[in-house]
Amino acid sequence: MGRLEQQIKELDEYYLGLEESTTGFTAPFRIKDWGVERYKGEAPEIQWLIKDVLPQGTACLMASMGGVGKSYLILDTAIAIATGASLSGRYALGGEVIDTGAVVVVSAEDSHTAIHRRIDQILSEKGRAAIRDNFYMVPLPDAGGSVTFIKQHGGEYLMTEQWLWFCQEVKRIPNLKFIALDPLQVFVQADITSDPAAAQVWWSAVSALCAETGACVMAAHHMRKDGGMSIETLLQAREAIRGTTGLVDGARWVYALWMATQEEREAAAHAIGDHLGPMSMIKGGVCKSNEFGSDKITVYIRSESGLLRDRTDEVSDCLLERTVLTPEQIREVFQEVVRRWDEREPFSHHPAGKDRYLGKWIAESFDLDYKSAKRYVDEWIKKRNLVKEPHPRIKNSFGIRRRETPDG
Repeated sequence: MGRLEQQIKELDEYYLGLEESTTGFTAPFRIKDWGVERYKGEAPEIQWLIKDVLPQGTACLMASMGGVGKSYLILDTAIAIATGASLSGRYALGGEVIDTGAVVVVSAEDSHTAIHRRIDQILSEKGRAAIRDNFYMVPLPDAGGSVTFIKQHGGEYLMTEQWLWFCQEVKRIPNLKFIALDPLQVFVQADITSDPAAAQVWWSAVSALCAETGACVMAAHHMRKDGGMSIETLLQAREAIRGTTGLVDGARWVYALWMATQEEREAAAHAIGDHLGPMSMIKGGVCKSNEFGSDKITVYIRSESGLLRDRTDEVSDCLLERTVLTPEQIREVFQEVVRRWDEREPFSHHPAGKDRYLGKWIAESFDLDYKSAKRYVDEWIKKRNLVKEPHPRIKNSFGIRRRETPDG
């Protein structure tokens, strides 16, 4: 036996001796037990709780501005998951709930009576009967007050005895599928929004609970005060979430909610035939997931009860129409550019031109949202389909004209 092999053998014996010693040490794992042979065959498929949206057993975060309606949406999601086979076909967060089971929602801010009213808005008597054995909703203001799950002590972040007690409580619930903690900051006495170390301890504990119960654990959180404004993409929504990147990076799944733009609201209002205020139309989507799923954005319209209803199918075509010009409309735009140039009233290529700006004319003439109109103008200028130059018959005046032989 060579010297290296002897050292390895002695190291193995040392660790084995530690495991069997009276110190109580137990090795957490042995590396040699996890060779490639443990990964033979095809990998198991993703087990979805909400198809293509939320995988089972996932540590989750849901974020939005205050007042958007995430608490109500979390409650509606929990009820959809708790609904048994007798009321199948429930949808939540833009996807179909394809597995059902018990849910636990702990609300640190809403009272028993407020939650009662919300449940009445969502469920009929038949619906209540369907979730009787699966639904648990704890309003902390009426159930003994706040609890703390993580705190800082002696320079370290520690999960508390109350967290350990809570874990034991939920483990006793058969077929548990979903746990929600709303909002996150009430359950922590640690700087979880600015210290990555606190976020790491939190998500490690939550992930362990997910692994032990098989349930998704979702914490509700906030965006920055200006975070819910002017969001167009899921990446922008992710970046708008309040706190250190460690809070988002540590979660395995993050869902964001934000307000639609005025242009989008106007288009949707036309589609559904109703006025929509600033908080009446909310968009949402999965802005982070460790599993491949849907990257679609769901459009919610607030009902009279305050609940966000998924009405994506009703308004999506109308929203798309307001971002795209037809070939006939594009031809009309270029004809108007030629006409204005010939009549010594050329369009401006820049928004600073105000009433002379081509993008403004396009948006008003074809009911196109302003940003999409600007994008068309910028693209035509970039490709030199349209060119900016001094008008030969107007002193000190620039405008845009159509090229003699435009590309495309």
